Amino acid sequence: MLNQIDEWKSDWNFLSATRAQRLTALLMSGIALFLWIARGWDSGVGPYGISLHYSVFVIYGLEYALLNWWLDSVHSIRGIRNLIVSCMVTVGSVAIFEWYWSFGYSYFYGETWVITPLNSLFMELIIITMIGINGILYANRLGVKPKIDRLTIFLLIPAILWYLIGFPQTCYPSLQGQSSYVEVLYIENNLVHLYNVLAKLGMAFATARLLLTRNILSSVPGGCEPLHPAPIHHPPGL
Repeated sequence: MLNQIDEWKSDWNFLSATRAQRLTALLMSGIALFLWIARGWDSGVGPYGISLHYSVFVIYGLEYALLNWWLDSVHSIRGIRNLIVSCMVTVGSVAIFEWYWSFGYSYFYGETWVITPLNSLFMELIIITMIGINGILYANRLGVKPKIDRLTIFLLIPAILWYLIGFPQTCYPSLQGQSSYVEVLYIENNLVHLYNVLAKLGMAFATARLLLTRNILSSVPGGCEPLHPAPIHHPPGL
């Protein structure tokens, strides 16, 4: 089925048009960046400070575009397979940050409900975590050999420092009684929001770094050859 999608040569076949996928991601990130600048540092889709921040769309859009470009240029993974891997790994990086935030908020503020089923997002976190894991496994199946190196650790420094300084917040959600109603206290602080953005940025690209490698597997699980074997070369521009 995936081969049939990639063989569909229509110019409108977004699923197989790898370059169109990353340009779309860059365009969406650019729009989000414009809105972020125009509406304020802690702005997002909804009430100021307590909604889905524009930084999310900027950071994860850029992560997706980078993964898409690298897998295309270095590993010759294109079309629908590139879309699947890039999306799944990007979604996985969202899960990593959300688990990091949830454990931090639970530990530093005693709000243990954020890492239990009392949190309506708990099951969603489990699902997107599995999506990310399967994205890495599928990339491995396609011949990409994931790696962790010093750059990966370096990218995690902002997240580590945020914990070390006590994990200050601008939003303080609290569960009201035994109900599922969550009340959010917002205290504007641009520096604290910077910690959030830098930690999110670092963790996103640390996750992407797992696949930003020139290492390829000589064989893949099951003894099969990689789907897209290709010589290593310098990636062209976007």
